[in-house]
Amino acid sequence: TAALDALAPHHHAVPPLRQVAGAATRAKALVGQILAFSRRTDGERQLVHVRSLVEDSLELVRASLPAMIEIRTEFEEPLPAVEVDPIQLHQVIVNLATNAADAMKGRAGRLTVSAQARVSDGTGARVEIAVTDTGCGVSDADLPRIFDPFFTTKPLGTGTGLGLAVVHGIVTGHGGSLGVRSVVGEGTTVTVSLPAAPLDAIDAVSAVPTGTSESPPRGGGYRVLIVDDEPDVLDLVTSQFGRFGFVVRSARDGAEALAVVEATPGDIDVVVSDIAMPAMSGLELAARLRGRPAAPAVVLCSGYLTDADEREARALDVAAVIAKPYSIAELARQVIAVVGARPPARRCQDPAHAGSRSARRGPPET
Repeated sequence: TAALDALAPHHHAVPPLRQVAGAATRAKALVGQILAFSRRTDGERQLVHVRSLVEDSLELVRASLPAMIEIRTEFEEPLPAVEVDPIQLHQVIVNLATNAADAMKGRAGRLTVSAQARVSDGTGARVEIAVTDTGCGVSDADLPRIFDPFFTTKPLGTGTGLGLAVVHGIVTGHGGSLGVRSVVGEGTTVTVSLPAAPLDAIDAVSAVPTGTSESPPRGGGYRVLIVDDEPDVLDLVTSQFGRFGFVVRSARDGAEALAVVEATPGDIDVVVSDIAMPAMSGLELAARLRGRPAAPAVVLCSGYLTDADEREARALDVAAVIAKPYSIAELARQVIAVVGARPPARRCQDPAHAGSRSARRGPPET
């Protein structure tokens, strides 16, 4: 997103960069889904257009498959929507397609993903998504175990046995079912069956998030201190915040950040800090800043938030906790939301010069 913001809308690099940004957004969402799965939390369900989601998932898979594997899709129309967590269904398709490609063992083959509507007297309207490969197939002895956690037919060290177990958990958690047909030497078909939404709900559907086209945030001269022990992250966030109109300073750890605040009391509106840092964590920094006269608001960021971290952050009156990876524009909007209600006197008196001031004060010494 930083590169997109720096380019004119019609620049030739914009389309591929939007694809990269969309893939990053999906990857972020998938990581969040995996963390939610491990912590037994529910995802957000919504009406999803199956064809759009399948096509989007296969675009992600296509780049990682050998060129000799042909990908085909077959969709029945009209196809009902399904009410699912789109990120979880996206993971199901990616896992099944990747597993199918592995079954072809690097040889020429065909991967076919189809979707069609079905009506059953026992379960009502369903949408069936079938993933078929022309790979090695699964033996009758192994077939009943393929959805068991940690069971794999792959050679030792090349598979965890979790991919199909995760698929099973997601599908059954959505009230769906799985079917498998396989012939050794000919291939395998895995069919996902999910409850269908009414056909008239199709206009309300959405697919996996692919990024945002929102206008850039406006910092309005708010004075922000960015704290991160990763130099690349620190430089990128600092420079982008300057472009958004914030007056930016930076610090490479909690101790340096505390020194900046102490040296210029009342001169920082908000501190944006990573949580996991050497010497002084973001939580400890928040604790040291709490209760000071004219104390800045604190926004914390983390690649993996534990329940204990979130409880401690609430106890320290931290204004917001943001999960990494984040969009810098999203982070900027959160900062604006946190400090936007403060009196105008708290802002820089000349926001027009925010970018130049941040350029002088922002990037860390290297």
